[in-house]
Amino acid sequence: MNSPCRCSCEGGMLAKSYQAEFPYLQLVEGGAAEAIPDHTCEESRLRRSRIAVGAIFAILTIVLLLLVAAVSDHLIFSRESQLATNLSFEEITVSYGDSLWALASERAIDGLTTTEEVRLIQKRNHLQGALISAGQKLWVPDTYHRS
Repeated sequence: MNSPCRCSCEGGMLAKSYQAEFPYLQLVEGGAAEAIPDHTCEESRLRRSRIAVGAIFAILTIVLLLLVAAVSDHLIFSRESQLATNLSFEEITVSYGDSLWALASERAIDGLTTTEEVRLIQKRNHLQGALISAGQKLWVPDTYHRS
C-alpha cells in the first residue's frame, strides 16, 4: 500500500485527497473517486523537495552574506582603530549647520575615506547616529598636531 497523498494539483486547483488501497484510484474530498496516474504523488513529493532545497540554498546564501559583512566591518573598524591610535584629537563646539560629514571632510586623514573618518568621530564621541546639534562638544582629529 502506498502512503497517503495529501494534495493533488489538477487544472491549477489544489484539492485535499486521500489515496485508496488501489494506486490508480483517488478519492477527492466531497466528490467521487477518479482515476489518476501513479506518478501524481511522486511529482508532488519531488516538487516539495525542490522547494525545500531552494529554501535551504537561500538561507545558506543569506548566512554567508551576513558573515562576509561582519568580517569586512571588523576589518574596517580594526584599521580605523589602528589609525586612531596614531592621531591626536581636539575638542570643538559644533556650529549651526555643521555635520559629521563636513567635519570629517575638513580634517582629511591620509588612508581613511570620509565615511571611515565619520565612523571614527562617531566612535570617539560614542554617537549612535549622525545627528549633531549646535553647541554640542565633539572630539575630532586634530588638524595641527598629527602624530
